[in-house]
Amino acid sequence: MELTNPDLSRLNRDEPDLTAEHLQFYLSAFPDYYYRSFTYDEHRLRCRLLGCFLSQLKPCVHVTEIGRSVAGDTYDENHADDDSDENDEDKREAMYEVTIVAYDYPGEFSLLCGLLGAFGLNISSGEIHTSVEYSPTTSPQEAETAYEKRRRLRRRSYGGGFAVVDERNSRRIILDTFRGHLHGYTAAEFEEKLTLEFTQLYNQIAQGSQFDEVKKRVNSMVAEAIARTRVPEQAALNPIEVTDHRSAEGGTQLRIVSEDTPFFLYALSTAFVLHDVSVERVEIHTHGQRIEDRFLLARPNGEALDRELLDHLKLSALFTKQFTFFLDHAPDPYTALLRFETLLTDVLESHRQGNLKPLLLNDKVLADLARLLGASDYLWEDFIRRQSENLIPLLAGDSDARMYSTEPAQLASELKTKLDEAHDYASQVQALNRFKDQENYRIDLDHILRKDLDFFFLSSRLTALAELVVETALELAWTELQQRYGVPRTVAGIQVPYAVFGLGKMGGEALGYASDIELLFVYSDVGRTDGSHPIENTEFFVRFFSEAVSCIQTKREGIFQIDLRLRPHGNAGPVAASLAQFLTYYRNEAHSYEKLALVRMRFICGDPALGRQVLRLRDDLVYAGESIDLGELADLRHLQIQEKSEPDRLNAKFSPGGLVDLEYSVQILQIRYGRSNPDLRQPGIHAALRILSDTGTISPTEADHLISAYRFLRTVINGLRMLRGNARDLFLPVVDSPEYAHLAGRCGYSTGEELSAARRLHLDFETKTATVRSFVESQLEGRLLPRDAVGTVADLILTPPPARQRYLTVLSQAKFKDEARALANLDALSGTDEQRYAFATLSILAWDTLQNCPDPDMALNNWERFASQTPSPKDHFNRLLQQPKRLEILVSIFAGSQFLAETLIRNPSFFDYVTDPALVGVTRTRKQLKAELDQLTVTAADHAERLRLTRVFRRREILRIGTRDICLHAELSEVCRDLSNLADTLVAFLLDAIWLERPPAEQNRSKDFVVLAFGKLGGRELNYSSDIDLLGVYRPEGAGPNAQSDREERLFSKVMQRLRADLSDFTADGYLYRVDLRLRPFGNSGPLVYRSETLLRYYRSSAGLWEHQALLKLRPVAGDLELGWEFLRDARPLMSEAGLSEKLADNIRFMRETSISELPPEEWNIKSG
Repeated sequence: MELTNPDLSRLNRDEPDLTAEHLQFYLSAFPDYYYRSFTYDEHRLRCRLLGCFLSQLKPCVHVTEIGRSVAGDTYDENHADDDSDENDEDKREAMYEVTIVAYDYPGEFSLLCGLLGAFGLNISSGEIHTSVEYSPTTSPQEAETAYEKRRRLRRRSYGGGFAVVDERNSRRIILDTFRGHLHGYTAAEFEEKLTLEFTQLYNQIAQGSQFDEVKKRVNSMVAEAIARTRVPEQAALNPIEVTDHRSAEGGTQLRIVSEDTPFFLYALSTAFVLHDVSVERVEIHTHGQRIEDRFLLARPNGEALDRELLDHLKLSALFTKQFTFFLDHAPDPYTALLRFETLLTDVLESHRQGNLKPLLLNDKVLADLARLLGASDYLWEDFIRRQSENLIPLLAGDSDARMYSTEPAQLASELKTKLDEAHDYASQVQALNRFKDQENYRIDLDHILRKDLDFFFLSSRLTALAELVVETALELAWTELQQRYGVPRTVAGIQVPYAVFGLGKMGGEALGYASDIELLFVYSDVGRTDGSHPIENTEFFVRFFSEAVSCIQTKREGIFQIDLRLRPHGNAGPVAASLAQFLTYYRNEAHSYEKLALVRMRFICGDPALGRQVLRLRDDLVYAGESIDLGELADLRHLQIQEKSEPDRLNAKFSPGGLVDLEYSVQILQIRYGRSNPDLRQPGIHAALRILSDTGTISPTEADHLISAYRFLRTVINGLRMLRGNARDLFLPVVDSPEYAHLAGRCGYSTGEELSAARRLHLDFETKTATVRSFVESQLEGRLLPRDAVGTVADLILTPPPARQRYLTVLSQAKFKDEARALANLDALSGTDEQRYAFATLSILAWDTLQNCPDPDMALNNWERFASQTPSPKDHFNRLLQQPKRLEILVSIFAGSQFLAETLIRNPSFFDYVTDPALVGVTRTRKQLKAELDQLTVTAADHAERLRLTRVFRRREILRIGTRDICLHAELSEVCRDLSNLADTLVAFLLDAIWLERPPAEQNRSKDFVVLAFGKLGGRELNYSSDIDLLGVYRPEGAGPNAQSDREERLFSKVMQRLRADLSDFTADGYLYRVDLRLRPFGNSGPLVYRSETLLRYYRSSAGLWEHQALLKLRPVAGDLELGWEFLRDARPLMSEAGLSEKLADNIRFMRETSISELPPEEWNIKSG
């Protein structure tokens, strides 16, 4: 195609809908080289898109398929239509061109690269252009002058963030083109999806939204796509070659060469944005797996980059490109990227940069940094940035199994060493807190970096550290107070002991990130101290415990914060309680909730004898008699739900089914059954659940799932506290928000091939909280749940029948017509034990699909029937949970066609094949079908088995094609082509098999025989129930008019007769096709096969008009195809003989009129009418 400068008059003639102003602007808005870079038709398209944008001031996106090529190669239009080797055909993929016109905004090129990559476009070439400033009155002369002055902002950023340019002063327009391979979309589908997403982001920017928020969304999409792409980590670390020179246009030209990897452009453009560098122009080229891109870059003022910035940018481009491929490890990818840039700047300015730079190309270091940098503001601000020079070498350690935190058994000796180095009380307190903060930081490192360490590791390490810190603070405070006031003694002169107890998470050894440390201080007797300044024991212990608490300093709210609110009288009571006060309060005054809290009471330190005495008193107070009022607890719980939850917002702790419901319910059961079973009198919730299971109160399966729910809820609460740096705000973000995705990352979820991390978190939250609600319903008659609690389908599945009446509205909301039948279907699908829990999780995922399908009743009923035919319904559910696209296809089949549903139910082994998006979403070639049919029948022992397998194959393919048609709404032409390819394959396969069964002397005659198809098969228009009209033609062995012999005709007739039988005979597995031979010469009275010369003479001299009409669709389908095409090349000219075309048209018109006239007037016939 010839590259040419566009001409105004020609464009004006060919694009009459464009205004003269818009045409003139297009022809003057870009530099000269731009106009020499495209063909005239390409200029027309770009001019049309620019005019569309200027008319509507909305982004214009155009996507078109421009050919097919091998993935990884730059598209070359000069060779786009070249024939390729048949063996390479399956490697060739659709190449798309994407052109985008919009106002220019800072960082927009990076956004587009990220968005296109996240949607699956593997960019292999492109050109990025920016116009001069536009205003409705811009003249060509003004545009040219403006271009000469272009040294101002193009795509500008500030300090790692972004700034929005006021459109009133700057109205540049981008005209960007990208080309690449695309998976999973047609051009129209991709254009619609890209337009919608880009327009939403664009509007946010245009309305003044913070660009960082837009960038954060795109970055999260990129991270999810990277997780799905599964880029090999070593491939991401390929070096890049960067060369630079000053450009004659101003600015700096950068040439970058490297191995191609996904999101390469996004990574590089992000590095430019983070360094406040404007992208002026880009040329993108890919050769195989090698990329060569050119960037024109400038400072915000339009000047070239100085050497210092350029050197920094080259290093940053290298490191940022490598780091980008590990963003899927980060809970908050965008925050991780910004912090990495800050860390990189610190490293490059460090005197140790020579040692640190190689470590930043270590894949383990990059992966660990991604996890840490995107995890917590607290970790970043207080530890990582301050200690980066020490942290990076630490992460590069040889062993992946090493632990950063100290073993609990070694904590005391480590702390003692630190305290021994301090020489006074104040420095000892400082040493204690430094040790606490450092060890807390290391525990967080282990928990974040080691995926094999779950919440119980975190809680056990934090609890061990908290116990040591509390005990040490008490020892330091005791020494300090004893020096002032002496030792507290009874009236008899005996030293008064004290004991410290943990409550809540501290008592249950279940501390998490930012958990309060809930303590209760008890001393034994009143009296006075024996020092030179004696005070009452009551005052001493208040001062003593207060001093100890003040020794434990909190860097942030909730991080190792001591909570004394569970003491007698709460905040209104004294910090320390005497034994008598403790006994009197809990016997006479305590609320049922306060007594319930004593279930998790655990001795921490102090006098062991006093500790045992207090715990015995606790047992008498709590486990003897009716110690708690369930009505009081229910009232409290309802009040919590009112005050600490909000409509349409889920709270991990206080919403129905949250952590509080689980903790309260288990503690109530401990009190109820702990009267007779002392083993239940222990503070650990998971241990208590095991004991309840051992005694038969709950089933082992329920105990396992409640422990899992407890671990999950604690993990979510930890994640929320890390996300927000706030121990109190435990509301979950909106499900589809970036914050929800970040929470999922902090909770350890990762994006799979089909299910995002956020979606996985949502499914688990709904299922785990339903598990808790079911537990409350079955054990406490739902007393703790609000009467108007609205559940999900998981509640309907998990809650026992007597208690699930409140959840039946779930069925009516889903628009089931027969709710009783639907409930029975759900019960049958649920089964028992583990299958029930597996289906409960899947049901959350499936519910949206079910209630939005055409017939949810039919879909659910068919699903139940299908699941009952599978070897393991539980495995079936788990697989669908991992591959939701299969679930969508499955529900579509069950709701869309009873015929397809019955086929799948009777052939459950077809499930994998028919629900594979890669198979069901595309047209399959004859080559692919033949290879699969050959593989399927390779073990066929005899003719009957081969026929059975061909029928199984056809049934499976019909199911796949029907699924494409009804469920995925494939184009009718594609469906007909699929059906025709299937028929072609089966006819050819059976014909080949027939020849192989003939005697060896006859087998070589297969090259002289061809089967042709008339009608719908010949025209590649076959439908599901079409007959196939076949014709057998052979080439005689000899030459001349007398070459035909009875022997030849008998041979080929037997082959054709056998073919018809193999296709149409009804077996236990049905038949393949009804074969119609009536379109052959002389119809049913004619021979089955014809010599080619004889057939030609017939059509030339004897055939009727309708037979000539049938020739229009005749096509060779099996045997020697070249023989068939030779026959058609000789037969088709007969159609052009004098007057035949006109006769055919008249005949067709006559037949149509006759057919219509014979129809009853009140009847409509879709075929003949």
